[in-house]
Amino acid sequence: MTIGYIYSQSGTNDWKNKWILLCALTLIVGIYVSAALMSIGMIATALLLFTPGALPQIGSNLKSQPLYILLFGIFAFYLVSGLYSDNLHYWGERLQIKLPYLLLPLSFAAVSLSKKTLYTILYVLFTTVVVGAIWCLINFALHYDAIVESYLHAKVMPTPFNIGHIRFSLMSAFSALIGWVLYKDQFSFKWKGERYFLLAGGLFLVIFLHILSVRSGLLAFYGAAFVYLFLETLKNKNYKQLLFSILFLGMISGAMYFLSPTLRNKASYMNKDVSRFKDGKNVNNYSDGNRLLSWKLGWRIGNENPLIGAGIGDVLDEITHIYVTEYPEITENNRLIPHSQFVYIFAGCGWLGMLWFASACFYPYLDHRLRNTGLFMIFNTIIVTSFISESTLEIQLGVALHLFFLMLLLSYTNPDPAKE
Repeated sequence: MTIGYIYSQSGTNDWKNKWILLCALTLIVGIYVSAALMSIGMIATALLLFTPGALPQIGSNLKSQPLYILLFGIFAFYLVSGLYSDNLHYWGERLQIKLPYLLLPLSFAAVSLSKKTLYTILYVLFTTVVVGAIWCLINFALHYDAIVESYLHAKVMPTPFNIGHIRFSLMSAFSALIGWVLYKDQFSFKWKGERYFLLAGGLFLVIFLHILSVRSGLLAFYGAAFVYLFLETLKNKNYKQLLFSILFLGMISGAMYFLSPTLRNKASYMNKDVSRFKDGKNVNNYSDGNRLLSWKLGWRIGNENPLIGAGIGDVLDEITHIYVTEYPEITENNRLIPHSQFVYIFAGCGWLGMLWFASACFYPYLDHRLRNTGLFMIFNTIIVTSFISESTLEIQLGVALHLFFLMLLLSYTNPDPAKE
């Protein structure tokens, strides 16, 4: 087997699918145990750029699918904001985290992902999340009283490998719906009985989300489930099924409120926390109040430079200055950057950056090809809902979850040149 033969084979879609599968499995392992593996999984996709026929395929897909360009633009706005940022060190950190937006859209535009490859990757993710959720609940049972009490004090149960409760809740929301879609499409890795594992695992994760009781995950799940059901109804014209499904989800949420003490305690704490912010009281050490205050300050920073923002490099300095001079009661560890990706980008890049970012988020709902890909719409909705209350893309794991899996699902809609 010569190097020339290997190179020629690397241009086939079958080889590219195998490479993406390897990269994805590396990234999934990295999510749990190593930031370095996450980076390797993302960077390794660049090999696709050097395969035979890659450039014409990339050009064709970039031309036919505007979302690739919209996602690349996120990196471009962060890059340009450095021209008017004073704190270049912080700007460099932000830009480094966003480098995948320069690389991955081009890499995934070079491949047409097969259904088997996509479903295998999602099946692996689903399985790891189910195992992680089981670990969480075993730990919950062993420390039941202490964990239930902690929900009255803005704490949540530990999540596996210190992933963070918000990210794990989003992974759980996505995986719950992965279970349903793969079950409905009769996917199995080896045995037909695995379909029932997918169905049971999906229902288990829905229950787990209500016990974990992280607002981001619950909002993401219900938002994505509604979008999926609505689009399926438009496709199949089965309005009775839509009504039944909404009633079923409503029954689950109502039942879990009464059955889950963590959910009730979380709701009680949230009501007290938000009330403090509305009444203008000190919100130091109050997570929701701190988050709402960060929105207020981020919006203020953006409005001082409404067109182009303060510069991504200066967002931290600007908000810290306001905390120190106007909110000295907020201790240093509670001074948050704007805890909304939309507000964060508005503060750093103004209306130009925020409108571009919003276009990348909401364009899929206008694209017929993407609307007909249920898993893509599920994942996009989950991520967009997280952007409302979290600066998801300001950490590596958030970028990995958003961009890598979005690109997987987007490349599934790419045409295979060999079949055209």
